[in-house]
Amino acid sequence: AGTLNVVGVIALAESMKTIRQIGWNNIISHEKKLTKKLVENIAAIPKVKTYVAPEKYNEKRTGVLAFNVNNYHPALVSAILDNEYNIETRSGTICSHRLVRKWLAIKDREQKRIENEIQNGNLLASYGIVRASIGVHNTEEDIEALITAVKENDTNGPQLHYSTVPSEETYKPIRH
Repeated sequence: AGTLNVVGVIALAESMKTIRQIGWNNIISHEKKLTKKLVENIAAIPKVKTYVAPEKYNEKRTGVLAFNVNNYHPALVSAILDNEYNIETRSGTICSHRLVRKWLAIKDREQKRIENEIQNGNLLASYGIVRASIGVHNTEEDIEALITAVKENDTNGPQLHYSTVPSEETYKPIRH
């Protein structure tokens, strides 16, 4: 069977202890409160598109927001948030390729063209979304920071210059 994952077992036990101390309902309530604030504020930014209407964030939704910023590749938005604001998000099709493709209305012909570019090494030919995930560790200040960052970028654009790294599906800041 191999070596036991002792570190994983200890981490799981500590996580379960923390969940019991905080209380599951308190965790859910905390995440819902932060998610509501994030969704309502991000959805109100003019150049931002969210894919689930704010009113649809109900009891069955998790603390995740999918969005895009007009005229920006999602990988660039994530790079800006990371490099300029120290906010980590994820971008791409986020292990939900079919859902993201549906949200973005990518037709079969376009999908084929994109797949060909990707096969030729341009991973930035892909489409996607930016995903912000909220957990028990997040604070109101974290949510305010993300809202402020997206608003500032919407108004002023990025403060750094970025170069594309197509083979890694990312953008890197150009350091002078």
